[in-house]
Amino acid sequence: MERVTDSGLAGALERGRERFNMRFAYARRMRRRLDPAEFGRCLVRYVEPAVAQAGRLAPEQTDAVTEALYDLALELVGLECLGASSRYPLINAAWQDLLPRLAQFLVQDPWRLTAAVSNAVYNLSREPSARTALWLTRMATLSARCASLDQLLTLGQVLAWTCGLAHFRESALLKWQELPEDLALVALGITPLSGTTKRDLASVLADPWRQPTQVASHKPSLALVGRVGGFRGFGGPFVSPPRAISDGRTIYLCDRESCWALFADCFGATLQRLGPAPSSASPSGTNYFGLTAAGVVTRGVASAKIPELARSSSFAATATTLAVTLPVSHMVQLVAQA
Repeated sequence: MERVTDSGLAGALERGRERFNMRFAYARRMRRRLDPAEFGRCLVRYVEPAVAQAGRLAPEQTDAVTEALYDLALELVGLECLGASSRYPLINAAWQDLLPRLAQFLVQDPWRLTAAVSNAVYNLSREPSARTALWLTRMATLSARCASLDQLLTLGQVLAWTCGLAHFRESALLKWQELPEDLALVALGITPLSGTTKRDLASVLADPWRQPTQVASHKPSLALVGRVGGFRGFGGPFVSPPRAISDGRTIYLCDRESCWALFADCFGATLQRLGPAPSSASPSGTNYFGLTAAGVVTRGVASAKIPELARSSSFAATATTLAVTLPVSHMVQLVAQA
């Protein structure tokens, strides 16, 4: 069995032995499948590296960091989100590899940071098209540029959006404005030496399908920009081929059971489940886009023939995005000028 080494964690566990034993006993009463041996392995593999690094920076915070990580690890192991049985293995990677890299922030508020990192990886891992490993890499790389824990958490929100959580776009852009110039630029993949400023990006970020790195003027054309959906039996959201409706601001995708709001931009597409379809929504794209039976898409004076969209079953649009469904498909095709 793996054992805790003399890294600071062992001493902290010994000093709080009675308290920690009581917490484990309570957790096991709540979750009978909680395995003491597996939890011990988690302490060694996922808690000890972060506690050891935090102890090197601020020895006086060792007990506080241990207590926060012990409690969170106990909860996540019980939920099968951490450890050998984790349904989201990259949460293991976040604890083992990223948290030690963030030790200077971990000692400031270990519970807040660890919960935020775990929650971010959980949300990214639940989106099939999200790039969770990229989020971990970019957080590890860019964290050194952060001057405070608040800046780091803001960076994490922005990077979660750029790694595929399109439904975070609006809130992430508001948070992005709070970041200092250099950090704001690199968060969007722009080198500070490029001469680009946050002000330069205002018009670029107004278009959800324009990459932030496309600061120079360009001529967008109508094209397929993504797909979203899938059959529930294979891990997707829909039990039947969906239909698209819109209220002009949001596109909704509905199967025979429920309705989802679509969020999509150049970084990815996500669906957020709702209840019944909004009464203000209707199957229409004529206010912004047009689509013929032959698959010809129009938006203003722009047009393009996209054979994959021929004989669609429904389509709906916002000012920037067209969603098209097909009679025998659980996937939704997305079109934009990009």
